[in-house]
Amino acid sequence: MTRLGFLSSAMLPLVLAVTIGGAAAQVPVPAATAPAQGAAEAPATLPGGASSLRETYGDWTVQCSVPDGQRVCSLLQTQTKPESGQRILAIELQPRDGGAAGGALVLPFGLTLAEGATLKIDDAAPEQPIAFKTCLPVGCIIPLSFDAGMVGRLVAGRKLTVNAVAADVGAPVALTVGLGGIGAALSRTQGLMP
Repeated sequence: MTRLGFLSSAMLPLVLAVTIGGAAAQVPVPAATAPAQGAAEAPATLPGGASSLRETYGDWTVQCSVPDGQRVCSLLQTQTKPESGQRILAIELQPRDGGAAGGALVLPFGLTLAEGATLKIDDAAPEQPIAFKTCLPVGCIIPLSFDAGMVGRLVAGRKLTVNAVAADVGAPVALTVGLGGIGAALSRTQGLMP
């Protein structure tokens, strides 16, 4: 099974379909030239004929694969506890038309789901709470849909703070996502997508 970001390539379309309201996460890549009638269509590839790609841009990783002949690219950031390797947070985004972006934020179990989570860039006021969509074995999923204005603020920012509430004690939990390199990662991902 091919891995894509923090999710397997088999699970990513499911998570994105759940979080984006049923839209297909995989985008077919047309062949460079139309195949002759009766000829098999050439599989999609990445630069240099690669079947996968992983590049780092500051705090972000651009990752692409070609499962089932379709190119799937995203930018992601995963944070783990150094001592145990346990994932604390994962965020995966895909550029959309008009400078927008969408994807998913995966947070650990043990948060008050009814409270949702708020996002705050640097010292700005927090955005409205975003509800959890579901919990899967990888964690609890929050769908993300950023318009071009929000993407611009992310690119200009230094950190994105995710605020939630611990279910056991009701205490606030703040997780920080570094924004260094997000602009370059978004541009590269956009350039790799069909």
